[in-house]
Amino acid sequence: MKIDHEYYAKIILKYLIDYVLNYQSGERYIVYSDLAEKINYPALNWGRGFPNSLKLTLTTMGYMYSNFNILGWEDEIPPIQCLLVRSDTNLPGEGLREFYPEYPLLDETAKRKFFEEKVDKIFSFGKRWEKVLENILEYNHRDIKWIKNISREDDIWAYDEIKVGSTFDLHWAQKPRSTKPRINELILLFQSKTKFGSVKITVSILFDNSQTIFS
Repeated sequence: MKIDHEYYAKIILKYLIDYVLNYQSGERYIVYSDLAEKINYPALNWGRGFPNSLKLTLTTMGYMYSNFNILGWEDEIPPIQCLLVRSDTNLPGEGLREFYPEYPLLDETAKRKFFEEKVDKIFSFGKRWEKVLENILEYNHRDIKWIKNISREDDIWAYDEIKVGSTFDLHWAQKPRSTKPRINELILLFQSKTKFGSVKITVSILFDNSQTIFS
């Protein structure tokens, strides 16, 4: 059975955001298997295959919002997957290495400190989680019609100063007799596996007979 990791990543993200926004008291974490049961995760009964499958889903979820910029929040968006823990340690698993390579190298005391700091930030993020969810659920990867590859010598995201939901000009090289994106189509901006985003065309204007500017 093949799992649609993007689909379940969105399901898990919504579940975790609802958990944070509706939290009143009690433990500020959820055991992996409890989450899987709550959302009917297909790999729950896969034995050893369950952790690996869920790790892929959570990694997919983390990359969904890793480059978002939220107005009024200068730090990174907190890693909400840190709310999910192992039943034997009540700490996140080693899958966090995808975003925090140092995590598996920490001793238990340091891991506990790391976990508590991240959880504090997750809950401090508050209502901003609604904006994250809104932007992620707005588009589906199957709607993407075009991919624009971006090359940079440094590791800085090319659109780092562009806020989520804002309008900006996107230059598009126009080759002779080639087609070009149309209004309401979705473009994936790809720089690297950790630097990507999407834009929706709202206006198209022919520019200088060689480039087209999309907004």
